[in-house]
Parts: sequence; C-alpha cells; structure tokens
Amino acid sequence: MVKIKQLQIEQLDEYVEHVARQFVETGIGGIIAHPFPIDEPTDKIALRANLFKKWSTKPGSGDWEVAWGLIDGEKIVGHLELRGLAMPALRHRARLGMGIEQHHRSRGYGKLLVTAATEWSKSQDFLNWIDLDVFAHNPVAVKLYESFGFRQTGKTCDRLRVNQQSIDDLHFALKLSVE
Repeated sequence: MVKIKQLQIEQLDEYVEHVARQFVETGIGGIIAHPFPIDEPTDKIALRANLFKKWSTKPGSGDWEVAWGLIDGEKIVGHLELRGLAMPALRHRARLGMGIEQHHRSRGYGKLLVTAATEWSKSQDFLNWIDLDVFAHNPVAVKLYESFGFRQTGKTCDRLRVNQQSIDDLHFALKLSVE
C-alpha cells in the first residue's frame, strides 16, 4: 500500500537512501531529471548532516525544511520538500522540490505529494508563496504544477548543463494567501 506521510527526523537515513537511489536514475531513457551527473556519487554523509540541520529548524525561522514521503510498504520511493531561506526578507516564501523513483512515476503520486504540501503551507501563518523551478523539457511536471495554480514567472535558458546537455529552467510561483 502506498501512502503520503510527513517525514520525521527519525526517517532521515531512510530519506537519504531514497534520494541517493533517485539521483542515479537521472539520464535513464535520455531524460535528465536532476541537476547531478549520473556518474557523480551522492555524498550521503554530507547530505544527511545538511538535512539534519534543516529538519531540526522550526519552519519560518531560518534555513528550514519539511519533507513528505511517498511510502510503498515501508520504503520511501518519492518525496516532496519545502525549504525556507535564512534571509529574513525571504521568510514568507518556500522553495519546492520533488522527486519520485522511476518505477513509481506517472501514477498520480506527484499530485498527492503536492496536495499534502500545499495544504500544510496554507495552514502556516508565515508562508505566502511557494516557488519552484522545473526543467523545460518536463511537460508532465509543468502540467502538474499548473493544475495547482502555479504560474510561470520566468525562464532561464541554458541554466544547467548535465552530462553535456543544456537545460532550460522554468520558474513558477503559487500565491497561498491574499495579503
């Protein structure tokens, strides 16, 4: 049975393992899904240390992160994270990132993850916007985010180069509240 659950610090090691599995999938079938070369190993120790600090920080106060897991049985196979930035002038915004392991894609799980994160976000008094970037060559993700009301705010051509492939990045934002 697959479920969506807000992750807790006790699940951090499991989450790091999922992210490491997912990162090596980039480039499969010629589709670049992450800004990391397929042959670049994930530094799990550094990733865990970075995430431990962010997951231990209260949302709305500095460099925080909240994550939801797509859990199949007992295994995390997908995630969505919202991250805040330490700069006080940006604390009313969060950045969204999402990744689902290959064998769980195109099953509607992205919609469930975005629903969980946007519902949580709307309940946070400090949060007014969610921002995200999506690769221009990923129309499925663009359609998903647009279905939630995210609007494209810009585009950066040749923003990333992964495995010698130039990638354009689309910028989106979702306004959560009326100010």
